[in-house]
Amino acid sequence: MQEEIGPGAIAALRWIDASATIDIHLGPPLAILAGIALVRGLRRGRTVAQLGAREETTLLAIVILIALGLRLIALDAPQQPRFYFSESTVQVAGRMLDDAGFLASVRRLATNTQVAWAQESPVLFGVHAAFQHLLGPFAGLPGVVGAAWGVTTSLLAWAAGRAIVSPGFGLAFAALVTIAPLQVTWARIGGLQIPAVTHTLLVVWVAFAAGRRRSLLLSVLSGLLAFASLWHYFPARIAPLLGAVALVSGLTRGPGRLGRRGWLCAPLAGLACEAAAWAAYHAGDFTLWPRYPGYLGTRGEATMLAALEGAWETVVRELPHTLSRYFWTARAADPRALWGLPAAPVGGGLDPGLLHGGLVLLPIALLGVLGMLACLRHPWRNAIWLLLAAGGLLLPALSTPSARRFVLLDLA
Repeated sequence: MQEEIGPGAIAALRWIDASATIDIHLGPPLAILAGIALVRGLRRGRTVAQLGAREETTLLAIVILIALGLRLIALDAPQQPRFYFSESTVQVAGRMLDDAGFLASVRRLATNTQVAWAQESPVLFGVHAAFQHLLGPFAGLPGVVGAAWGVTTSLLAWAAGRAIVSPGFGLAFAALVTIAPLQVTWARIGGLQIPAVTHTLLVVWVAFAAGRRRSLLLSVLSGLLAFASLWHYFPARIAPLLGAVALVSGLTRGPGRLGRRGWLCAPLAGLACEAAAWAAYHAGDFTLWPRYPGYLGTRGEATMLAALEGAWETVVRELPHTLSRYFWTARAADPRALWGLPAAPVGGGLDPGLLHGGLVLLPIALLGVLGMLACLRHPWRNAIWLLLAAGGLLLPALSTPSARRFVLLDLA
């Protein structure tokens, strides 16, 4: 039997078995450390730790090195999963470059917003083609490209968190994004999912900066970036709304009165979106929402009211599965079943081992819930995070919950 399933699979199964023991031994000391941190925080009150430029730079460098390691180490190992949707891009992108060249391919792809593969998006194809030109085609290339997107996500988490809240918040945000299993997994697999997270954070950061600085140029850029989210995986379509909220939030926190330039920022961002939408609509296959079976609006709805009724029915049906899948159970199926071996039953968040629990680690889930409850004390000031969480939760609930559809909820 061991020869049939291969040494790599056997090693993976041994790690899965060992993870339960590691969980049991790590739990008590981590709980003690968390208690100490909580007591120290309560004693210090609401003071915010001050970080010097050198400290912040050092900590950020450590976070980025960890992000690189988690996303690049052992990409060629037998245990590294391969995903046909991302692996196919290596061959298809190479053929597109040979047949039409880079610029002609990008121009053709820009007329389509129905993106199901990386090679169907001008943005994702452009990034992948650049890496393929530099490194050549090989099986692990999607993981390398995914790592680039993933590390950029950590950097943007720091930049956006720093700008909107504080340097300490930015570092904590970047660190959590860096170690989040769902973010690491989709970065290592490559393809469509992780760039949607990166682009959403980019829109939030640029839009907030545009409002805070009263910058007309950044306002136009934020509008164009918000529109460009249509060339990403469908959860990124929340980016235009998030960008609008971030822009207004930045305007309210800028120095002094709004002035004439401040009042022009939001309309210019909107006009940039409108101009890009008009150009795309007249250039090719332009839609705001995917037309794939199972998504909202693809079930024969004839009117907007019918679409809303269908959306409500879908959310009511799928929301319990969405919450359970992300927070509590069904993280993964036991791979033993693939070889006819006895499989362990599906466990909940309190059961030890890698296979048991939801898609988010339970301590991080608790921190996230506490963070969202704290945001409710000042909902307008924290509207960016609340909207990100609400949109990230609704997107998988509007279709069928699966691990790739939780990337923005995971970010929130």
